[in-house]
Amino acid sequence: MKISKFSASFAAMGLLGLLAAAPASAAPITLQTSTVTNGNQDWSGVGVHFTVNQSIKVTSLGIYDSGQDGFLVNVDHALSTVLMTSTGVSKASEKFYNVSAGTLDGLYRFKSIAPLTLTPGEYILVGYGWASPDSEYNCNNGGLVGCSTFNDGGGLLTYINSPYGNSNDPSGTLPTNVWPGPATNFFSAANMQYEAAARTAVPEPLTLSVFGAGLAGVAAVRRRRAKKA
Repeated sequence: MKISKFSASFAAMGLLGLLAAAPASAAPITLQTSTVTNGNQDWSGVGVHFTVNQSIKVTSLGIYDSGQDGFLVNVDHALSTVLMTSTGVSKASEKFYNVSAGTLDGLYRFKSIAPLTLTPGEYILVGYGWASPDSEYNCNNGGLVGCSTFNDGGGLLTYINSPYGNSNDPSGTLPTNVWPGPATNFFSAANMQYEAAARTAVPEPLTLSVFGAGLAGVAAVRRRRAKKA
């Protein structure tokens, strides 16, 4: 069977079209958005409790930077962010301090982590080690002014509450207190960036057939050119 150059070119264009149709990676979603530039509370163990409704991939952990000017503390007294299960099992953590502050994005600084998949369930994201001038922000101290926005990724997550610890808890301690009152995201403290977990697309039989025909066409033209040469 003879395959014209036009047919081979058409098949090659089809292959390029299939590749171009592959979805591009979306920008990561930042869990917490705050509008207050300076903290108002020194505490250790404040965070956000949420449900993962559909598997997500966490790509970075962050922490609130009061004044957006970096951190005064050194590595021995570092601030830290810990992502844990609702029972206190750590899934990922990062430290932030004067010479390793992370990258500023909005009012938070972030550090990339090895992509971590969270399956459906309950999780808590907690910040530790706050001390003046590296303070977190508690909107209840301002009369519920400047409370953080919880970004659910279009339903990927659901906010539960704002847990807190006992002021001087070491990093990784599960906060067991829950702020009373309305369902408000009280603390600008720990943060993370995430996206929907990638799904592996399974090509349909017709797509596979077109793909295979395209490859065969390109190969046939190359063989004919080689014989002529």
